[in-house]
Amino acid sequence: MSSAAPIFLFDKAVSCIGTDDSNDVTLPVPHAYFKSILTENNKGALNMWSFIIPNEKTENGIESFLVPTKKIEKVAGIELWENLKGKKIEREKSKIRKLWS
Repeated sequence: MSSAAPIFLFDKAVSCIGTDDSNDVTLPVPHAYFKSILTENNKGALNMWSFIIPNEKTENGIESFLVPTKKIEKVAGIELWENLKGKKIEREKSKIRKLWS
Protein backbone atom coordinates (compact mmCIF):
# COMPACT_ATOMS: atom_id res chain seq x y z
CA MET A 1 0.00 0.00 0.00
CA SER A 2 1.07 3.57 -0.37
CA SER A 3 0.01 7.05 0.54
CA ALA A 4 1.03 10.34 -1.09
CA ALA A 5 0.04 14.00 -0.86
CA PRO A 6 1.34 17.55 -1.14
CA ILE A 7 3.02 19.28 1.80
CA PHE A 8 2.60 22.97 2.60
CA LEU A 9 5.13 24.35 5.08
CA PHE A 10 3.62 26.72 7.62
CA ASP A 11 6.76 28.84 7.95
CA LYS A 12 7.00 29.63 4.21
CA ALA A 13 4.79 31.75 2.00
CA VAL A 14 2.63 29.82 -0.46
CA SER A 15 2.75 30.89 -4.09
CA CYS A 16 -0.15 30.31 -6.46
CA ILE A 17 -0.48 29.61 -10.13
CA GLY A 18 -3.29 31.01 -12.23
CA THR A 19 -3.28 34.45 -10.62
CA ASP A 20 -3.10 36.06 -14.08
CA ASP A 21 -5.82 33.91 -15.65
CA SER A 22 -9.20 35.35 -16.55
CA ASN A 23 -11.15 32.44 -15.00
CA ASP A 24 -10.55 33.57 -11.38
CA VAL A 25 -9.14 30.14 -10.44
CA THR A 26 -5.87 30.00 -8.55
CA LEU A 27 -4.09 26.95 -7.19
CA PRO A 28 -1.57 26.89 -4.34
CA VAL A 29 1.80 25.36 -5.20
CA PRO A 30 2.99 22.77 -2.63
CA HIS A 31 6.45 23.19 -1.13
CA ALA A 32 7.02 19.44 -1.28
CA TYR A 33 5.31 16.08 -1.64
CA PHE A 34 5.40 12.99 0.53
CA LYS A 35 5.17 9.33 -0.35
CA SER A 36 4.92 6.52 2.20
CA ILE A 37 5.03 2.86 1.25
CA LEU A 38 3.91 0.02 3.53
CA THR A 39 4.69 -3.62 2.75
CA GLU A 40 4.37 -6.95 4.50
CA ASN A 41 7.18 -9.47 4.10
CA ASN A 42 6.72 -13.24 3.85
CA LYS A 43 7.01 -13.57 7.66
CA GLY A 44 4.20 -11.06 8.30
CA ALA A 45 6.44 -8.16 9.40
CA LEU A 46 5.50 -4.67 8.20
CA ASN A 47 8.12 -2.42 6.57
CA MET A 48 7.83 1.28 5.72
CA TRP A 49 9.70 3.61 3.43
CA SER A 50 8.81 7.29 3.45
CA PHE A 51 10.04 10.22 1.41
CA ILE A 52 9.71 14.00 1.44
CA ILE A 53 10.50 15.31 -2.02
CA PRO A 54 10.91 19.08 -2.44
CA ASN A 55 8.92 20.68 -5.24
CA GLU A 56 12.02 21.85 -7.08
CA LYS A 57 14.44 20.57 -9.68
CA THR A 58 17.04 18.21 -8.26
CA GLU A 59 19.75 15.87 -9.43
CA ASN A 60 19.57 13.84 -6.19
CA GLY A 61 18.52 10.20 -6.22
CA ILE A 62 15.34 9.10 -4.47
CA GLU A 63 17.32 7.66 -1.54
CA SER A 64 18.36 11.20 -0.53
CA PHE A 65 14.71 11.98 0.29
CA LEU A 66 14.18 9.06 2.72
CA VAL A 67 12.82 10.22 6.09
CA PRO A 68 11.20 8.54 9.08
CA THR A 69 7.43 8.29 8.65
CA LYS A 70 7.13 10.22 11.93
CA LYS A 71 8.72 13.25 10.23
CA ILE A 72 6.01 13.28 7.56
CA GLU A 73 3.36 13.03 10.26
CA LYS A 74 4.86 16.01 12.08
CA VAL A 75 5.46 18.21 9.02
CA ALA A 76 2.11 17.45 7.34
CA GLY A 77 0.08 17.34 10.56
CA ILE A 78 -1.41 13.93 9.77
CA GLU A 79 -1.20 10.36 11.02
CA LEU A 80 -0.21 7.77 8.44
CA TRP A 81 -1.36 4.18 8.75
CA GLU A 82 -3.60 5.23 11.66
CA ASN A 83 -5.26 1.81 11.95
CA LEU A 84 -1.93 0.20 12.83
CA LYS A 85 -1.13 0.43 16.54
CA GLY A 86 1.56 -0.85 18.85
CA LYS A 87 5.23 -0.56 19.76
CA LYS A 88 6.46 -2.35 16.61
CA ILE A 89 4.63 0.10 14.35
CA GLU A 90 5.88 3.09 16.33
CA ARG A 91 9.46 1.78 15.98
CA GLU A 92 8.96 1.23 12.25
CA LYS A 93 7.60 4.77 11.84
CA SER A 94 10.67 6.16 13.61
CA LYS A 95 13.33 4.49 11.46
CA ILE A 96 14.76 5.10 8.04
CA ARG A 97 14.85 1.77 6.26
CA LYS A 98 17.37 1.19 3.45
CA LEU A 99 15.90 1.17 -0.04
CA TRP A 100 14.88 -2.16 -1.48
CA SER A 101 17.11 -3.65 -4.15
